[in-house]
Amino acid sequence: MFGAILLILFGFAGLGYGFVLHRSRNLVLSWPQVPGKIFHREVVRTKRHKGRWHYAARLKYAYLAGGAEHVGARIYRMGEGSSTSESGQRKFLVGIPEDVMVRVDPYHPEEACLFPETWTLIALAYGLSLVFLGIGVGIIVKKYI
Repeated sequence: MFGAILLILFGFAGLGYGFVLHRSRNLVLSWPQVPGKIFHREVVRTKRHKGRWHYAARLKYAYLAGGAEHVGARIYRMGEGSSTSESGQRKFLVGIPEDVMVRVDPYHPEEACLFPETWTLIALAYGLSLVFLGIGVGIIVKKYI
């Protein structure tokens, strides 16, 4: 019973996270874009998990917004992604051109990012949530009905 409740709680937490990601994506898509220029790229080791290193793409870019020059480092608004593939992160960085369009928060021009959250991540959050909810509810229904 405790396990079922825990699964249901994870399901609702995942739905909440999916909603936050979805909302962030829509917000970023509403921001105006300004030209920017990438001046630093690197792939860094971020953490070791189960004996394997994870790698993250990092970059810095300059852009003009609100009458001032700013430096940004966010690729996605909600943070960075990482992977166990260093070469995959390098390929990702190489695929971003030096001249980019930067999405800028119109009310806080120092807040910017290059891309909105991906649909893949949003769908994964919603999908896993529904799986957890379904299993949790299924356990309770099977036990009591």
